[in-house]
Amino acid sequence: LAQVDARNNWWGDASGPYHNILNPDGKGGAVSDGVIFEPWLRASIKEPTGFSSVAFIPGIQASRLYRQGLLFENQLWEPNRNDDARKLFMDKDGKSVDGGIYTRDIIKETNSPFYTGGLGLNIYKKFSESMDKMVASSTISAWKALPYDWRFDLSDIVGGGVEGAGGNISFINQKPEGQLPYMILELEKLANNSKNGKVTIITHSNGGLVAKALLKKLAEMKEGGESDLIDKIDRLIMVAAPQLGTPQAITSMLHGDGQELLSGFILNKEVAREFAENMLGAYNLLPSEKYVGMMADPIIKFHPSLSQVNDWYTRYGYGLKNYGEFRDFILGGGGRAKPDPANINAPNVLNASLLGVSEGNHATLDEWQIPASVEVTQIAGWGLDTVSGVEYSSRLECVPVTGVTHCAPDYVLKRKPSITSDGDQTVVTPSATAVNGRTYYLNIEQLNKDTSDSKKHAYIFEIQPLEDLLKNIITENSTTTLPDYVTTEKPEPKDKKLRLSVHSPVSIDIY
Repeated sequence: LAQVDARNNWWGDASGPYHNILNPDGKGGAVSDGVIFEPWLRASIKEPTGFSSVAFIPGIQASRLYRQGLLFENQLWEPNRNDDARKLFMDKDGKSVDGGIYTRDIIKETNSPFYTGGLGLNIYKKFSESMDKMVASSTISAWKALPYDWRFDLSDIVGGGVEGAGGNISFINQKPEGQLPYMILELEKLANNSKNGKVTIITHSNGGLVAKALLKKLAEMKEGGESDLIDKIDRLIMVAAPQLGTPQAITSMLHGDGQELLSGFILNKEVAREFAENMLGAYNLLPSEKYVGMMADPIIKFHPSLSQVNDWYTRYGYGLKNYGEFRDFILGGGGRAKPDPANINAPNVLNASLLGVSEGNHATLDEWQIPASVEVTQIAGWGLDTVSGVEYSSRLECVPVTGVTHCAPDYVLKRKPSITSDGDQTVVTPSATAVNGRTYYLNIEQLNKDTSDSKKHAYIFEIQPLEDLLKNIITENSTTTLPDYVTTEKPEPKDKKLRLSVHSPVSIDIY
């Protein structure tokens, strides 16, 4: 390194020495042993000390989405009716039908009285208040939530985003030539103002996939000589991340299961399924080839009774044996027709091109090694009944006959979920702990029992022991005492469970 004479330059002037924290606008060479200073100036230069600033990337459906109306802004998510969700539909190429959608904030607490749980349901409120306190106490310089349009693919999220008036962020409009993508620009700001020049990224759910794609892009930017921002990311903390996808996405996308709001009045299964069909963000949540290959038990099973209604048992046997068969089934293999939108009992036929995009994402990210300079921590929720697959069968029922008042016996398609306790009610543990790194398990089942609470995946950031664990990691607290309900080994079930699947009308009596 050639010596740079920084004497007689005013600190803070563009002609003075560059320092990424103390003088980021300086042009006179980087502060190092190759820079000559007056003694008084060299004595004033100290390495920054303190803890990293924090960037938070939320989960899917946890950033609010808006559209400007003729007179007023219309909040489309959280929705107040099915038409709000319809305005968020994508076309078959995964592009937003409405070009005016933008985001601005994460959902700290719900503001719709009709949303699941009602008005004021906390999602990220406790976590946000905790981060605010760390800033107020000067433990960290700053933290920033990074909302995003979760309908889009990972590449669009990490490679796009334009912030406009009022902090409105659009992932639809093209960013100006030469401008950094929204998330990367925010990380740069956090790094420049950090106490130690570093940034810790904390994620929830789908935010983990976004963060991995973001880190990969930063690594590529460094290789291309565009930016060294990857060197300023010291930690990635993923909470309940579906890194390899999760089986619940199968029935959500094929049938709209688990997506209803207010018993369908605000969002019904039919609209939810149609919404997901062309939404790239949803496809990334389907089980990846790596996940399917890890499972000894098929994630989709078929009962012999299906021979009464279709050829699935003949075509696939007891269950799907590999990812190729899984792919064939969800894309309508064997000429399976796309069902009528109102017929949610018949599985939908998904979009092959959009599935191909998500397969490309997983083929890259599932095997990609996060740079060794980034300390990785993954935290999995455990102990709650979580969908691990689905089984199709048929049953003889009395089916209404069009035009008459009676019904006639006929076989109808049925499905029931396979359930495991190895998850947080949404993401299964094998997916949440898929990379090398420090791994923690949060026993939500025991916590709910002890506190008479009902915490689960969506509200995991409202759990106090998780908040305590995150604080310990951020402040580099190396104590060996973990918060209550947090372990480094996966818990073992304490109680045996009996799950009953019954058809109404039924009476269950216990003596």
